[in-house]
Amino acid sequence: MNEAATVSVVIPAYNAAKLLGGAISSALTQTRTPDEVIVVDDGSTDATAAIAAAYPAPVRLISQANGGVADARNTAVREARGDFIVLLDADDQFLPNHLERCIATWQSMATSGQNERLIVTSNAYRLTRQGLTTSTILSSNFPPPALQRQKILETNFAGIFAFYPRHLHDEVGLFDATMRRGEDRDLWIRAIFSGWRIVPQREAHAVYRMAGTSLSADHERMAEAERQVLQQTRDRFADTLTATELAYLDLRLSSPAPRQLIHEANDLIRRDSWLDAADRLRQAAQMLPSDGRVRARAWLATHRWARPLLSIHLRMSDTRLRPVSE
Repeated sequence: MNEAATVSVVIPAYNAAKLLGGAISSALTQTRTPDEVIVVDDGSTDATAAIAAAYPAPVRLISQANGGVADARNTAVREARGDFIVLLDADDQFLPNHLERCIATWQSMATSGQNERLIVTSNAYRLTRQGLTTSTILSSNFPPPALQRQKILETNFAGIFAFYPRHLHDEVGLFDATMRRGEDRDLWIRAIFSGWRIVPQREAHAVYRMAGTSLSADHERMAEAERQVLQQTRDRFADTLTATELAYLDLRLSSPAPRQLIHEANDLIRRDSWLDAADRLRQAAQMLPSDGRVRARAWLATHRWARPLLSIHLRMSDTRLRPVSE
């Protein structure tokens, strides 16, 4: 990345009037100012468009009929003039040196024997109803390149705070606009299976606002979106999947989603239904073989002496990570 390279921040926004100003301002107050900030108003019925229009250049507003977040991101990417794309959702924020750190991470990896087909995913603090937490979104056990094909099939280890060359989309396509959830993971899978690699910017230089709901119906929708992503992966890459990858995808597609099993296990733990909780956790661990935390929880749930520890941990997590109310 040379000094003349340009950067486009893309922000999809739908009825985001309460929060959009914070997102735009966080992009404009970077230590490395972006060359443009593209806000796509995705058919909002509130003041979203008016707020975006009130900002001068380099903010650009594009308005369209509602098509979902993937469609809005695609509109922004098509219109982007930058050499690099930076993703930001309307309810999240960058901390001041986010872009500077992403650029430094990309440059260091691209000049250390890696090719330039690199995606930087940045860490972020979680914002909950109780305020900004020290909990962050990226796992400390970020998978190395050799393990990323298998790991991305297990779970979306890449956060949504992404920085990458614009030509990624020329090679693997845009976000899947037919998807209302899971569209980012679908893109990362296509990239990884096409030879791209994801590298972490491990320090938290952004703020991720947790969703305002945690209903079981939402878990079910997320599980269905995950199933769609995995089915599309099996269909798209059928000729290049290894026997291990194919067997894993078949297991996942014939079983409940791990996130749903873990959600059910948590509810069972809250009701002291330990045998059923342990069974759900064992199933989840089978489908997430590289997730040591799930394996540990499954083991602890089978031992009476350890069960109070799991209950305490779950109560603390419920309190600490309760979503922000809109």
